[in-house]
Amino acid sequence: MTYLSIIVSYMAFYLFIIRYGFPWRIVIFINIFWIAIGVAELLNPEISEMFGQRRTTLDRGVTSLAPEPTYFAIYLFFSSWLMLFAAHYKPKGGVSALILLNITAILFLAKSTMGVLFVIIAVFALAAYKASRFRPNQRDLLIIGTCAIAFYVFAAAGDFFLEESRIARISSTFADLSILDVMQVDASINQRLEAVVLSLHGALYHNLIPAGLDTFLVTRDRVVDQYNGFFWYLTESNKIMSWIGAMVYELGVFGIAALSLMFSAAFDKTVRSFWGLCVLFILLLSAIPLSFPLVPMLLAMMTAQHSVAFKAPLVRKAHHVDAQRLRGYQRSG
Repeated sequence: MTYLSIIVSYMAFYLFIIRYGFPWRIVIFINIFWIAIGVAELLNPEISEMFGQRRTTLDRGVTSLAPEPTYFAIYLFFSSWLMLFAAHYKPKGGVSALILLNITAILFLAKSTMGVLFVIIAVFALAAYKASRFRPNQRDLLIIGTCAIAFYVFAAAGDFFLEESRIARISSTFADLSILDVMQVDASINQRLEAVVLSLHGALYHNLIPAGLDTFLVTRDRVVDQYNGFFWYLTESNKIMSWIGAMVYELGVFGIAALSLMFSAAFDKTVRSFWGLCVLFILLLSAIPLSFPLVPMLLAMMTAQHSVAFKAPLVRKAHHVDAQRLRGYQRSG
């Protein structure tokens, strides 16, 4: 059912976009609703229990409609990416404000270390892409200055509001230890890294033959000794906490083929598309559930948007393409 949900989400959203365009109102309304529930949870922590089991602690953030703060942050990040992509990475007005609100919520509501890491990776990738094409003008210098001020404000606010949070503890740990040492001493990071490394190692152990849905622990126990005790906080579940790791381990060569098909279909032979898919691949190595629908939705939108025949239906809602031009595109398609 999990793998079927990937296919259904991908195909349904692809066809929806082609026929009706990007559903701005739905995406924005749901995004705001998630944040509203998160804010309400600050005032009444039991409110999230109306929607499911609440799993958080005092030093972690709120869960909103997700089971854990981390997944709340994952939703906010990918919702922002969906809107950015639909706006051709040039959001205006309310969309820009909502994306900024999402980043703020990742930091101060979800308080998710992984969510913050996602934002940092995306910002560095965007900065690297812009630097490779940088031709400075007055507007670019203004944007750089604004970003620098915003970074300073967020850092200062983070020091004040997140003093006792897990994000603050991890940051202070990085100041004293190397990245590799932090990966080993922090239990949560160690377990998440275990899922990525050992799932891919396990796939090679099985010679890329599909290993199935319930063999990860057995395979993990056979290969973990090769890491000389680096992975010490071992998971007790066969559920692999890695989107790509799970697909490659459980489906083997067929998982690799499926990933290659989806990513190649989403690639539109531009530098921006290459950078975006590289970032997406890196993020999907992390603990994102296979059943999380925004991932196949994003890939479906990337696939639909780079095709000239479908550009008008995709942007119709955002840019009000007239009906006559739209029919012309459909006839030519």
